[in-house]
Parts: sequence; C-alpha cells; structure tokens
Amino acid sequence: MKNENEHEREHNFSFKGITGSPIQRVVYKTTLALGIIAAVGLASMMLVSIYDITARFFFKNPLYGVYELVGMILVLTSTFGMALCQKDKSHITINLITDLFPPKLKTFSEAFGLLMSFICFGIITWRMFIDTIEFFERGMGGLSSDLGINWGYASGVFVVGSFLFSVVLLLQFVQTVRRMWRR
Repeated sequence: MKNENEHEREHNFSFKGITGSPIQRVVYKTTLALGIIAAVGLASMMLVSIYDITARFFFKNPLYGVYELVGMILVLTSTFGMALCQKDKSHITINLITDLFPPKLKTFSEAFGLLMSFICFGIITWRMFIDTIEFFERGMGGLSSDLGINWGYASGVFVVGSFLFSVVLLLQFVQTVRRMWRR
C-alpha cells in the first residue's frame, strides 16, 4: 500500500518533480510535454466535434473534412499520451495471476513483458518511420482525400510518440532488471 507522499509524487505534473539519471529526466520531461500536447489535442478534438455536430444539426452545414482532422488529432493524442501513461504506470493492468507469483517471478514477468513490449513497439516504430518517408516521397499519392493533408504528418507524429513510448519501456526494463539483480 502506498503512503500519501508516494502517491503525491507519482502524480506530480510539474517538471521540477522529475528525478533520476540525466537521460531519465530528459525522457520524462519530454513525455510530460508531449502529454500536455496530447491533452490540448484531446480538447481540440472535442471542440471540433462539438462544432461539427452543432453546425450539422442547427444549420445543416457540417464542417468539411472533420473525420480526417479528428482522425489525425487522434493519432497525436493517443501516441503522445501512451508514453506518459507508461511512465506514470497509469494504464489498466490486470494482475489477477501475477499477484500470486513470488516476488522474484513477479519482477521477472514484469521485465519480460517490458522487453517484449519494447521489441514490438521498436519494430512498429521503425516500420512507421519507413512509411513516413514513403508518404513524403510519394507527394500526391499520400494526401488525404478531403483536406489534402499529407498522411506523412500523421505518420510522423505516430513515429515520435511511439519512439518515446519505446524509450520509456526500455528505461523501465533496465530499472526492473536492476531491481531483479539487487534482490
């Protein structure tokens, strides 16, 4: 059970409360900054949707390209928010089975899960990086149908967010392995 100070430290949303090695501080500060951008993106997605619904219902004049715009903003909010959720460990976990494990096995399973997640997201990030380059090389072939926005921008945002997520996974894997070896 966490005491009040640990719980407070865990949800400190200021840059001053970030501690750790210089690499961890840079990664976690970047994670927090992108998390703030994700929150702004989520709010803008909501406002655009409200405007579109209102304009459609009252004036029979929906906002053109709203689905593409909201979809691109969704990519930003989800990928930029993933790293922050992982850093804070605020994602949903089901520990039904792992809670029954002895401490060493629990730590090992956590390390294994982090390593597998890092490998998978590393592959996804690399593939999306290649796709992003192809979107920009294609020019007109990579444009969205309604707004004419190059899909490379959404793909590039995904690459940045998932790369940062992968780095957070790697840092947590290293911390977990260190914890394993100390025991």
